[in-house]
Amino acid sequence: MKKDIRKLFNQRLGVLQGRDYTLQTVYEIMFSDDSRILAEENDGFCIKKHTFGDVRKRIEKASAELNRRIGGDGQYVGIAMENSVSWIVAFWAVLRSGNQPFLINMRHPATLTEEFLKILSIRTVIAAEEGGLPAQYLTVAQLESGQSEGDFAGAFADGFALSTSATGLKPVVCYYTGRKIVEQLLNSGDIVKRCPQIADTYRGELKQLAFLPFYHVFGLFAVYFWFVFFGCTLVFLQNYAPETITKTCRRHQVTHIFAVPLFWHSVEDSITEEISKLEQKEQDKFRKAARLCEKLQNFHFGLGQFAARKLLSRVQDSVFGPSICFCISGGSYIRSSTLQLLNSIGYSLHNGYGMSEVGITSVELRVKPKYTNSNCIGQPFGSVEYDISEKGTLLIRGRSICQGIYRDGNYADVEGWYDSGDLVEIVNGDYYIKGRMSDVIIGENGENVNPDLLEKEFSFLPSGSFSILGMEVNGKETVTMVVKVGAGISQEALEQMIQQIYQVNSSLPATTAVQAFFITQDDLMSKNAVKLSRSYIAREVKNGSIRLTPFAQAKAVEAAAHDNQALEAEIKAVVAKILKRPADAIANDANFIFDLGASSLEYLSLMLEIENHFSVTNILDGKNCYTVNDLYEYIERHK
Repeated sequence: MKKDIRKLFNQRLGVLQGRDYTLQTVYEIMFSDDSRILAEENDGFCIKKHTFGDVRKRIEKASAELNRRIGGDGQYVGIAMENSVSWIVAFWAVLRSGNQPFLINMRHPATLTEEFLKILSIRTVIAAEEGGLPAQYLTVAQLESGQSEGDFAGAFADGFALSTSATGLKPVVCYYTGRKIVEQLLNSGDIVKRCPQIADTYRGELKQLAFLPFYHVFGLFAVYFWFVFFGCTLVFLQNYAPETITKTCRRHQVTHIFAVPLFWHSVEDSITEEISKLEQKEQDKFRKAARLCEKLQNFHFGLGQFAARKLLSRVQDSVFGPSICFCISGGSYIRSSTLQLLNSIGYSLHNGYGMSEVGITSVELRVKPKYTNSNCIGQPFGSVEYDISEKGTLLIRGRSICQGIYRDGNYADVEGWYDSGDLVEIVNGDYYIKGRMSDVIIGENGENVNPDLLEKEFSFLPSGSFSILGMEVNGKETVTMVVKVGAGISQEALEQMIQQIYQVNSSLPATTAVQAFFITQDDLMSKNAVKLSRSYIAREVKNGSIRLTPFAQAKAVEAAAHDNQALEAEIKAVVAKILKRPADAIANDANFIFDLGASSLEYLSLMLEIENHFSVTNILDGKNCYTVNDLYEYIERHK
């Protein structure tokens, strides 16, 4: 069956190379075998399967109705949905109707999304249900039940747009044509040749977990296009609770999981916690078996994988099961300990690189742990080249990077080398990302200080609750730490945190150590951003919106008392249990994700636990319960 999958890969790539490099070609080849299974999902009881033929018929019906309603003049149409078969129907229906999809990032705040709609003059949005954006809303159900017949044959559009992750302060949109997507797909031939394990199957099937959102470049290119083009199966999740993910992987026998580091960090933390509950003898036995499996994989990968399935089957069974063949992490830094643990237990986890502006450009394809554990991002794919600028940043050019970029509302084609802004180091021909050039601090002695590397030394702090950046202190550029501390944290917990920070800093070289320390109660992120931005912090400190207090003067601020203090304490106890933090260190206004460092999986797990514990429902529908105060108000309203 492995040979059959690889034969299909080669056959479809051959057809693709002989056709026009357009999205219509991609669509026609992708949906050329009606009998193959495109997607699986379950409601907790039954598994429902969707064939390519079934989905193709839905696309044809929806595209005809969309063209009837809005025409086919190449306008942008927003798609505002999470991963689903309906998302796939909407994406291709927009293209087939003669229009261009804009993939709306559902994690972005509405104010930022509205800016994107203005930039692209979007008048129509396809969504699961009507929302609050200033546009005409249509649902896939409406399009499929419309008056038009499915045999409509209009002009197939050949481009789509997606937004960047918006770490900066301004919206940026990337535009891709069919030729760019074809080049991304053609990379897969070289990928499979260099790393046959990426096309491995379990009991003859290759199933990719549809965890990464399709409106993100990693999810769209690496999960959707890379696999669905070759007739592989997507497995959709009922929800994103950790237990749902693990059960879904085991029940559907998922073979591939591509995810961001936060996901893999959560998996590592979960495994580590379960191992810590064992008796010391069993813990030692696990570590010995893991080291042995790692050594065997370095000697002979297949032998080491076989040993992991035999010696560590209990661990695999407690996580995703034995079906996992290949995993990729991308999007940001992943802990070395995470790579080592996942690879040692037999889940082949590889680091990769990409960004909205250039697509997916490399993955570490060597399978032995001595390579996969190194945090190398791999060699560039066949469609792209890497180089290093004089500043030390990664330069990328090639046939598969985006066609053009909308920045500040203006469009420009991307030509020549694209400067990623990521600092890169080459060691023995391998590429390693070391941080962002824009964040480098010039120390007092003239030495460059990389704040990304420095922040890793303080990994005990939640990643969204602090930042290290260069700021002017006493008239000179200084390596500075700013920590957000919300109201309600105890003085004892505050002092313990400060002492721990000082201890870590004292162990660092004087040339790179933090020189100034401040706390603040103000938010460290702009409302339009989804990640922390050092430029935003520096600007807001300068204009007084972020107010700083030196560590030496730090005092805990008492939170406003709730009427029902017993309920507040009970909520904090649940939060402390799920997020594994002391209850007295949880401020009432601390954001679970950005201040307390909860991953999206931990957040969803917390909301489910709150519903069960307090007998409330639909807490996620409000989309605003991110603090103890939010939970208190919600429970008071619904109890």
